[in-house]
Amino acid sequence: MVLDIVVLQVPGKGIIEHAGLHPSLYTLELWDGPAMQLGFETQRVLRERLGRYDYYAVVEDDMVIHDPLFFEKIGWFEQQFGLKRHAPTPAL
Repeated sequence: MVLDIVVLQVPGKGIIEHAGLHPSLYTLELWDGPAMQLGFETQRVLRERLGRYDYYAVVEDDMVIHDPLFFEKIGWFEQQFGLKRHAPTPAL
């Protein structure tokens, strides 16, 4: 399993540089815009990487995944139930 981590942050507002992680473990992208619009920049980053990975996740700075089997469980769920594509809702 390969895990790519992209950290988006507003310059001077993040702490990833102080987390003790080697910079080779993640990609840091700076957003030089309003912090409230960081979610839109996140959508751009995801769109640019569309089709490269099996799974995508957005985790904000106040979220923590404690379960070490988190991704294995997602894989199991997909194997059991598959990916279901929903037909678009017809316009009224």
